[in-house]
Amino acid sequence: MAILCTTAQGTLHEQGRRILRLIQEPNARSHISYDDTDPIPDPALFRFDVKASDPEAPLPTVAECAAHLELLHAINHVRRRVLNSTDLDQVLDLEPVKQSFERNTGWTTRYTVELRDKGFAQRREAKWPFYMRLAVARFFVWLHKMDMLVSRGQTLSVCPPLDVLIAWHSALLNPAWFRQYCEEHHIRHMRQVAFPWQLIHQAINADWALTLTPDQESHFRYLTGHEPDLLAYLLGPKHDEVAQLLPLIWHEPTPIRETLRQAHRVARLVIFQSDRAFVDSCQAALAMTAPALYLTAAIERQRVFVDKMVDFLWVRSPAAAATLRRAIDRYDHFLLLFRLCPGTVLVPTLDIDLVWHTHQCSAAVYEAGMDVRAGRFINHEDTIQPAVLRTQSDETDVLFRRYFGLQYHVCLCWECEAVRSAVEELGDEELGTTDFAALGERTADRLLHYRVKELSRR
Repeated sequence: MAILCTTAQGTLHEQGRRILRLIQEPNARSHISYDDTDPIPDPALFRFDVKASDPEAPLPTVAECAAHLELLHAINHVRRRVLNSTDLDQVLDLEPVKQSFERNTGWTTRYTVELRDKGFAQRREAKWPFYMRLAVARFFVWLHKMDMLVSRGQTLSVCPPLDVLIAWHSALLNPAWFRQYCEEHHIRHMRQVAFPWQLIHQAINADWALTLTPDQESHFRYLTGHEPDLLAYLLGPKHDEVAQLLPLIWHEPTPIRETLRQAHRVARLVIFQSDRAFVDSCQAALAMTAPALYLTAAIERQRVFVDKMVDFLWVRSPAAAATLRRAIDRYDHFLLLFRLCPGTVLVPTLDIDLVWHTHQCSAAVYEAGMDVRAGRFINHEDTIQPAVLRTQSDETDVLFRRYFGLQYHVCLCWECEAVRSAVEELGDEELGTTDFAALGERTADRLLHYRVKELSRR
C-alpha cells in the first residue's frame, strides 16, 4: 500500500480545500469545462457477476460494497425528505405554538410582537423516529410473510421498499440479536437470504431516491397489504378516520391506551386493505414490543455511520473501485486479527467497518465465514462507549502494524485515496522513473473533474 508522508498529505489537503472553495464560486464553475459523457460512478464499479475469490468463506465484493454505499445515501435522502416535509407537518398537525405580547411605544401607540417557537425545530426532528417506528412494524410483517414464501421454495427476486430495507439492514447489523429473534419467532429461512444488493443498485437513481418497479410495488402490496411507499401514503388521501388517527399517534400528551382503543375502532371501520394494514402498523408502533424498541434504537445508532459515509461520498470519488478493493483487503486482515488475538476488542476503521457491515448483511454467509476466518462467531457491538472505542482503536492500530506491517489509520479523503491509487498502479520499474510532479498534476486534474461534476449534479 502506498503511504503518504505527513508533509505531502498536509499540502494535498490544503490544495484540495483551496480548489473546492474556488469551484464552489458560481462564476468559477461556469468557466470550467469537463467531459459530461463520462458516467459517475463508473458502471464497472457494479460488476455483480464478479464473484468472491474464496467460495468457502466469501468476502463482500466491490460491487456489493458500492451498492451498500448507495443504500446509505438513499437512507440519508429519505430522512431529509421526511424531516423537511412541510406537508407531513400538516398531516401530523405539527405547527409552531403562536405566542405574542403587546408592547407600548408611547402614550397611545401599541403594537403586537410575535414570538418565535424555539421548540418547533426540535419537534420536527421527531418525525424521523415516528417514521421509523412505522417502518419497523412494516418490516416485521414483511419478514414473517417472506419467510413463509421462502419456505415454499421462492426466492427474494424483488426489492422491498426503502423503509423496510432500513429496518432489515439494521437488524442484520446486530447479528446475535437477529439470530435470537429469528429463533424465538420461528423465522427459519430469512437468515439464509442474501441482501439484494443488485436490486437495490438498480432501484436507486442519481439523486439517491430509491424507486420500486410497478411489479415490485404490486408484490409488496399483495404480500403485506401495505402501500409500498410509506411517505407517499402518509402524505396522500386516506380514509377520514385514518387521517384523524395520525395526529393522535403523533402527539405525546395523548394517553397510549386511549389511542390504541381509537386505533382498534378505526381498524373496524376502514374498508381498504392498505388502510387496515396501516392502522395495524400504528397499533404496533404504539405498543412497541421489546424487539421493536431494540430495532428502532439500532436504526438510530446507525445514523452516525450513515452520516460519515455520506460525507466521504466514496461511491462518486475517482478512486472508488480502488478504495473499496483496499478496504476489502484490510477487512480480511482485520478478521485474521480476531483469530490471532482472541479476547481482544478490535475496533474497525470506517472503510473496514463498511465491508464488515456489508458482510453481515448476508447472515448465513457471515456466520459461516466467521468460523473459517476468525475461528468463532463475531458479534458486531455498536453500543460500546466512545472512550472505550478510542482506547481499543489505538490497540487495534498497534496490533495491525505488529502482525501485518501495515498502516491501520489512514486518511480516506478523495485526495489521499486518488494519489494512493495512482502510485499503486505504477509497476516496480516505473517507480524509479516516474515524474511524480506530473503524476500529481494528472491526479489533481481528475479530482477537479469529479468535484465539478458532483457540484453540477447537486
